[in-house]
Amino acid sequence: MLLSVSEFLNTEFFQNTGRQWCWLAGVIVFVILFKRYISKFISLLLFRLVQRTDASELPEEFLRLILKPLQYLIVLETIYFGFKALNYPFDPENEVLKNYVLLIANGVYKFLFVLNVAWLVSRLGDFLVAVLNHRALKTEDPWDDQLVVFLKEIIRILIWIIAFLAVLGSVFAVNIYSIVAGAGIAGIAIAFAAQETLQNVFGSISISVSYTHLTLPTSDLV
Repeated sequence: MLLSVSEFLNTEFFQNTGRQWCWLAGVIVFVILFKRYISKFISLLLFRLVQRTDASELPEEFLRLILKPLQYLIVLETIYFGFKALNYPFDPENEVLKNYVLLIANGVYKFLFVLNVAWLVSRLGDFLVAVLNHRALKTEDPWDDQLVVFLKEIIRILIWIIAFLAVLGSVFAVNIYSIVAGAGIAGIAIAFAAQETLQNVFGSISISVSYTHLTLPTSDLV
């Protein structure tokens, strides 16, 4: 026997009514379909914060970098808060199963959330580097370009090291304070980033100094 619409909406499925499931499905579908427009609106609001700086000259770059991670973050948060608003869909008397399922669900959410935020912050770091590079191109000093490349590597490594530690602490309950105390985050980032970049920088300095020394007039060398 088929249920009428009103009966279906008032019937309980897994401790929640059909109306609650329909609202959840509707909101998730709406956000997925319009996530690009929602993320673009939020991105334009964020871009207003830097309109009076050199970043105002790179609006397309800002949108290109931030739209994709922001879209995934919006969908993730919609799904999380949508399911959190529902009643627990299993036997409420089975505390062991309830705690086990909630532990896994929260762990998966925290893992995806940390990765998504790290991706978003990494893209913001890339935009900062793009702004600095745009400013460096306006000067004749070649060292600006080298410093921008060096800064880009440090920012990326710092962000993903912090994300890795956040996953260890929030998902796997690892004591990250002992890890941070044993090896400073900044030291690790510089060690990885500077390995190749510093070689290029000092190599360029040596070549430049040698070239300047050879091209100076004899009277200037005396």
